[in-house]
Amino acid sequence: MRARAEPRKSLPMGDWPAPSATSWTYQWTAALRGCVGKIVASTRVHELAIYGPDEAPYFSDPKLPFAQAMTLEINFTDGTILHVLNTQDDESFPLWPSIASEQLSPKAELLALPFRLREMNEFPKGEISAIDWSLDDDDRLQNIQVRIGAETVILCAGEVYEDWDASLTVRTDDESVLIFLDADAYRQTVFDRPVYAVPEARRT
Repeated sequence: MRARAEPRKSLPMGDWPAPSATSWTYQWTAALRGCVGKIVASTRVHELAIYGPDEAPYFSDPKLPFAQAMTLEINFTDGTILHVLNTQDDESFPLWPSIASEQLSPKAELLALPFRLREMNEFPKGEISAIDWSLDDDDRLQNIQVRIGAETVILCAGEVYEDWDASLTVRTDDESVLIFLDADAYRQTVFDRPVYAVPEARRT
């Protein structure tokens, strides 16, 4: 079982990697640094269903307190756009935050089920006062914690896998962005073990 990445580093304004055009770490930390102090106006999510057949998928489950996304888009009041998605590094899929030049516009085939693009109205609005992050043992970005007012949003690299017996495993370091709007819900989630299951009423 892979251990969950624990917070290792916060992002105070005076503690950033030196600029380098070839440094991935500098690129994503620069993107996050630029968001501190900005005001979240709206959020959109290019969402992937958690489980179910493609023609009738489920995007939420009461025991899985997160949204599963291909890309999270945060729009700020000053017109800046932040996209958070995954990149690939060998067999790892760390998070990749970047400042985008335009809003999400997925191809048509990525808007058909089990995908959808929607406004994420439940995402908190207001000023980002702090951003923290967590790395794995290979210094890859696995977790971002965003403080907005009194709320903390946690973004985690991962994905839900459904097995033949309808068991569900919330895997870490996988190809989606898991969006937790409640820090306690994140801490209570069991990762990398098949302890969840598709409800009987939802099984085909």
